[in-house]
Amino acid sequence: MNEIFHFGFFTAKAQWRKVGAEIKIIFGHFFSFSTFWSTPRASLPAGGQGRWEAQSSKGFKITRTDSVFSLILDRTKDFIMKTLLSALFISISAYCSGQLAIGIQMGSVGKHAKADLPGTLKKLNEWGVRELEGGLPQGMDPVTYLKLLKENNLTIVAIGSNFDSLAANPQKIADRAKALDAKQVICYWIPHTGDDFTIDDAKKGVAVFNKAGEVLQKNGLAFGYHAHGYEFRPYENGTLFDYIAKLLDKRYANFQMDVFWIKESGTDPVALLNKYPDRFISMHLKDRLPGTPNSITGHADVDKANVVLGTGDVDIAAIVKAGRKAGIKHYFIEDESSRQWDQVPQSIAYLKTIGFSTGKSGD
Repeated sequence: MNEIFHFGFFTAKAQWRKVGAEIKIIFGHFFSFSTFWSTPRASLPAGGQGRWEAQSSKGFKITRTDSVFSLILDRTKDFIMKTLLSALFISISAYCSGQLAIGIQMGSVGKHAKADLPGTLKKLNEWGVRELEGGLPQGMDPVTYLKLLKENNLTIVAIGSNFDSLAANPQKIADRAKALDAKQVICYWIPHTGDDFTIDDAKKGVAVFNKAGEVLQKNGLAFGYHAHGYEFRPYENGTLFDYIAKLLDKRYANFQMDVFWIKESGTDPVALLNKYPDRFISMHLKDRLPGTPNSITGHADVDKANVVLGTGDVDIAAIVKAGRKAGIKHYFIEDESSRQWDQVPQSIAYLKTIGFSTGKSGD
């Protein structure tokens, strides 16, 4: 007899046999684990969002509460059984530690943070946000800000830098990042005339990013260029993005993917991740109103086009799956609409359905 039990983010499939039971634990699209034990029957309780328990009459029990698993072996004497159960425990623990933390680009709550920073950080904590992309608030020193973040279970993963500052004094940018315990520095724009991004602009960007990226790397920081879509103009047998990717020294300079702007350029974000699986250090998650026209200018009516994650024409779930496969660990919600305060918690709720948690992701 076969039975299926659904428990939040994973599924248990039980196949009962005359001499025992085979249990297959399936965690989303990421992995599954099967084990078999000799016992007339094991029981799995129905329901249990956020809590799961399997009890065997032969003397073991596995319990899940929140993201913590405990394994209790009472009377199991069979060495092989203990080995199997230990493997299951290790596999489950490894999966839980690899869950994605919810991050946010601070511009998505910028108006509220400017009016009431402590209240905004408290609200982010309540929503389940754990990672931030953003710099030091005006008028606040790093020590005070870090203390406020710690009180709200928040850490800064990345700060931003404009192109000219990065070109003029990358060490100063590195010092700013380290003062906030950040791991990444992101540049969002390569200056160019109007909407005309040229090969000369791309060459200028490559030169600055390689030089600055080396300085940042020596300071223990990763650098990422945040493409805005204008880089996908045709060039030779590919695009200017391909040119930049080829010329950037991956030891020092890589990319941050903004899924909205990649989609806006007419490029498939999943295909781009598959083409450059080791070049993206983090990601902006932003969905787009269906019917929005593509553009390679780097400009769009974001107030109209930014919608709640999971409701637009950017396949967020597929992109996150590809991002995980590519090793991306940091994902930041970015909402540039005037509805951001209402939309962000809805986007967070969606992310919790596709493998994000209120815990921390890995480094």
